[in-house]
Amino acid sequence: MRWIGKSIINAFKNPAGTLKAFLNRWRHIIYRVDQLNLSFDADNLELNRRPVCISHHEPFLSREGRLKLRGNGTIDQNAVKRILILKLDHIGDVILSLPAIKMLRHKYSDARITILAGSWAIPILERVSDIDEIVVLNYFHERSEKWKAPLDEGVLKDIKHRLSSSGFDMVIDLRRHSGTGEVFGWTDVRYKVAYFTKENKRWLTHGLHLSDEMKDTPGQYIKPHISAQLCELVLALPGKFTAGINPFEISPEIFSIECGKEIVERFPRLFGADFRIGIHPGTGNKIRQWPLCHYASLADLFVENLGATVAFFGVDNEKDLVEDIISKMRHPEKAISLAGTTSLIDFISIIRDMKIFIGNVSGPCHIAGLTGVPTLNIFAGQVSSYEWHPLGKKTMAVWLDVPCAPCYKALPEQCPYDLKCLKFLWPENVFDAARELLSTTGYGGKEKKNSPPLRI
Repeated sequence: MRWIGKSIINAFKNPAGTLKAFLNRWRHIIYRVDQLNLSFDADNLELNRRPVCISHHEPFLSREGRLKLRGNGTIDQNAVKRILILKLDHIGDVILSLPAIKMLRHKYSDARITILAGSWAIPILERVSDIDEIVVLNYFHERSEKWKAPLDEGVLKDIKHRLSSSGFDMVIDLRRHSGTGEVFGWTDVRYKVAYFTKENKRWLTHGLHLSDEMKDTPGQYIKPHISAQLCELVLALPGKFTAGINPFEISPEIFSIECGKEIVERFPRLFGADFRIGIHPGTGNKIRQWPLCHYASLADLFVENLGATVAFFGVDNEKDLVEDIISKMRHPEKAISLAGTTSLIDFISIIRDMKIFIGNVSGPCHIAGLTGVPTLNIFAGQVSSYEWHPLGKKTMAVWLDVPCAPCYKALPEQCPYDLKCLKFLWPENVFDAARELLSTTGYGGKEKKNSPPLRI
């Protein structure tokens, strides 16, 4: 240990020459202490060598090992006339449940389908023809990291009365994780169906156990897409599903919203630009938040190399976040903040004509993917891109391949490596992924003349 201490002192005295010798001599000891090589960041040597992955994932249904519904007896398909879907999650999760809702409608074509969902999802669900009725309940907090929202006793009493008096024959929870089990206790329904969790077992009449590949096992990156997992639950119900129907092909009418004259007049600088890109830098959980300084540098790369005008989107409480990013840009005059200025429907109409849309793992990216705009999703190491990739043909995910991912940590404070899966995914890496997405989706534009060389 005496020699290690002396080597460290010499490294500080002459970092250019001695540091390399120190690393070469003591690398094996450093690796024993940190087997994942993530806290070792001298000159960023190790993390800068980690591969950056760019990929497109298509959900699919497995034809082998179909999961079997477990429970009390069998479900009488002919007795199911009124169905209640529980989908209380945030908007991204709601978007990813649309294939399962489509499949449920085809299996029970004559049934009346009601969905219990948060108010944030109403503008989308109102456009889904497979749903007959929507009941609103903000069960979770607006930000996912804050978990459940406080429920007003009066509102809760009204919801319980409405659900218990609606004569539902079956309740199905399109949520794979725990959190909403108590809602099953609010109704006296013959069939209560979901994936089994420790929380909901006492309420369910029928359910599915997770297969090994579905479980949130740290380090297991290749997993079935979450939309496919929810479809497996619907497939396990009695009734036939037409083989020729692809549940993952969502009706384009849901997201085909034309941009009105009023919107164009509100943002003349944006609609007067030739090359428009959209960025949503916010997220419901800080453990998925790509650094704001990286977003600023990424926007500058688009400006300098492609002459882009950059529109930043966000909800009302993300205004300061967007302004902070713009203040960090070298070309703030090419950025426009739309945070807190548009409705969800306006947002959809605006992004449809963007050259590309970029963001963290959050609702706006899942929406963008289904509008048909090329969408690049920046993934943290928290979850697998195979499982949470946006739906849509023109979508890609980019992430830094670190050996601790996916970790399934709930909060950034739980990460022992200071979110290096995000911090060491450089703006140049993401810009390179964006150019690949643009080239594969048909963009044939040229780089801006006299632009500085791309820094890789």
